[in-house]
Amino acid sequence: MASRRKLKQAIHSEVEEILFDLSILYSVAPEEREYAIEQLIIKVIDAERDFIARISHTDGKGDPKLVRNYYHKLREEYMHFVSEIEDEVSKLCDELLVPEA
Repeated sequence: MASRRKLKQAIHSEVEEILFDLSILYSVAPEEREYAIEQLIIKVIDAERDFIARISHTDGKGDPKLVRNYYHKLREEYMHFVSEIEDEVSKLCDELLVPEA
C-alpha cells in the first residue's frame, strides 16, 4: 500500500488539474453558465477536503485487513467521483468550446 502522504499528493495533483480545466471553462463561459461552473468548483474542493480528511483518519487502525478494506473502498469512491467530474467537465467543454464556423 502506498503511503498516506503519496496518496494525498496524488489526489491533490489530480484535483489541481480538474480545477485548471474548470478555470479555463469559466473564463470562456457566458454569464449564465458561470454559476454552474462555480458550483462544480466548490464541489471538487469540498470533495478533496473530504477525501484528504478520510485518509488522515483511518477506520480500523490496528487491524490490517480492515485498513486494507477501508482504503480499497476509499479508492473506489474517489475513482467514481473523478470519473463523474470528468464527464461533467467534458460535457461543458463540448458545450462551451465549440469551434466557430
